[in-house]
Amino acid sequence: MKRFLSTLTIIILVAVFVLSAVAQDDTVPADLPLLQPGLHLGTTFYGGGDVPEDDALANQVRFAVNQGMSAFTFYVDWSDLEPEPGSYALDNLEASLSWLHGLGIQSLLNITLIDIADLSLPFDMTLEHPQLSARLHRLLDQVVPLLLENGGFLLLLGNEVDGHFNDFADANLDTYVQLIANAREHIHTLSPELAVGVTLTGTETRAQGRIFQALRPVTDVIPFNYYGLSTEWDDWLTMLDEKALRSAIDEYARIFDGETMVIQEIGCPSSEVNASSLEIQAQCYDVLLDALQAYPNVRYVTVFTLYDFDEPDCDLVVDVFALTEQELPQPYFDRWRGYLCTLGLLNPDFSPKPAWHVFLSYLG
Repeated sequence: MKRFLSTLTIIILVAVFVLSAVAQDDTVPADLPLLQPGLHLGTTFYGGGDVPEDDALANQVRFAVNQGMSAFTFYVDWSDLEPEPGSYALDNLEASLSWLHGLGIQSLLNITLIDIADLSLPFDMTLEHPQLSARLHRLLDQVVPLLLENGGFLLLLGNEVDGHFNDFADANLDTYVQLIANAREHIHTLSPELAVGVTLTGTETRAQGRIFQALRPVTDVIPFNYYGLSTEWDDWLTMLDEKALRSAIDEYARIFDGETMVIQEIGCPSSEVNASSLEIQAQCYDVLLDALQAYPNVRYVTVFTLYDFDEPDCDLVVDVFALTEQELPQPYFDRWRGYLCTLGLLNPDFSPKPAWHVFLSYLG
């Protein structure tokens, strides 16, 4: 009897091992297995994820969590994580991830190797540097465990990177694609379930352009950013009507055709110079979020952003983007400024805009 039990135990253990291996083999990072099933909505502090110093802001985040907000997006430059070669500054990242995880929020982290047109690499690195891939892997060895310990579900390695490759004719797309392919393989050795991707603009994604085509095979997920604004010059950065908004969502859904769809940023400004208002902004979010619910493959959407800037901070943001009144006719510069500074769900004092209540109504 004892021998029989030992044999039976071995059979059971072998069966468990085989089933476990099969289950592991069936793990598809592109399905975002680390994220609970269904559509998740989140937001961001204009890209950042630092723990709020203002209690009023922290309380709004907690209130959204109580209403069902389950995810959050934030960005950090590689150069901030590795200010000196081989020296890592991860305390702020760990504090942010821990704070969000403690609230029950899962995180999307974008390490912005490229942020729109700008490279955000360590000061001694270029995209062509022969040691870039090895350096990135050593950084990922530090970051991936932190992300996993704190409920992270998606790691991205660039934001709107098509901006860089379209702006600089000599930028080597093939080198970047290989860097991402190598990083993805390395990340999957650390965590087979962690999805890896790169974010593109909505324009590049809708066109299914060369950068989209190059990066899609080497990523698990290829998120995009979409704003409910015209890109035509005459109506540049003015709000689209409901028909155009719904048509855009339907077009993106056709492109992904059942594959996991992540919108890293979706936004609608409230400034009058963008042919908008507080009420029109709220309607824009209502239309977009309603349209997205028709597609079960949409897994995560970041409403960009949580709060508006006050005038001094708005000036700083406009300066950072470096598109000036000298480069744009005054009406277009006003639209640019309005777009950058009125995307929030909350006012600069963190009081609710009408769009905040729309956002809350789609949670849970």
